[in-house]
Amino acid sequence: MVGICLVVSEFERRHRNIPQAGQAPKRTQKKNKFSVILCHSVANLMKSIIKIFLLSIFLVNPLFAQKETLEFPDKIGGYFNDTELNSLISIFKDLEKSELPTDLLMNRIKEGIARKAKPEIIIKVVRQKKENLIQSKKLLISYKKRVKIKNIDYSIKILAELLGKKIEEKELNNLINIGVANEMSFEEIIPFAEIISNLKERNIPPDCANEVVTTAIVKNIPLDITNKLSDLFFEIPQQQLSFNEQREIIIDGILNKRSIYKIKREIIDTAKQRSKEIDENRQIILDERR
Repeated sequence: MVGICLVVSEFERRHRNIPQAGQAPKRTQKKNKFSVILCHSVANLMKSIIKIFLLSIFLVNPLFAQKETLEFPDKIGGYFNDTELNSLISIFKDLEKSELPTDLLMNRIKEGIARKAKPEIIIKVVRQKKENLIQSKKLLISYKKRVKIKNIDYSIKILAELLGKKIEEKELNNLINIGVANEMSFEEIIPFAEIISNLKERNIPPDCANEVVTTAIVKNIPLDITNKLSDLFFEIPQQQLSFNEQREIIIDGILNKRSIYKIKREIIDTAKQRSKEIDENRQIILDERR
């Protein structure tokens, strides 16, 4: 760009007879007035073209576009002060250097503003999301050697979301190994990881969540059926039947190819039987105390 500007300067110098540094002025004959005006116009035209070109780069560049969006997201201006805005721009620059998508961060910013969250909280969330994206890319580079990845950009985003929840790297590695053994692509494995994450967020023990999902994968259970199997953990109150007991019933049902309805009935019936036994034992204790 500097080179282009120098070319224009040199063009003007030559047609205005401006001497270079250290060069004596040359005697020139009087130019035709039309010729001088034409040269002037060409020089000004080139300057205008360069200005338009620079302006287009400024406007089209994603970083500057994001800054404008950050200043006025959803028509709400002045949400961030200069220091906060600079922090956000710095985060976006880091992502651009790493060649990572920025739309997830923009979504978090808009969500935070819609909820009227404090700017420092929004920045904290965005910074964590940036770290998740960076880690996601690193993991995918290592996974690429083991599993087929059809859409790298989509996979980076979805994996970053999972890393922001309750999924752990060792759980992902285990799922990748099982999925590869069953000839699954990364995009086919990830939804099963989301089931594990959702179960853990609802306080299902990690070993229960992982065993049910991995058993379903090994037995070629479709994703929608696996989702329904995972919902069986919430059919009854935990005090009636522990999660470990429910896991055993679900796993046994998968291995013996029982329907979801039969597995559900077994959980409910077992819970009723357990409650009956507890009531009977309580009554025996009360009778002994009399």
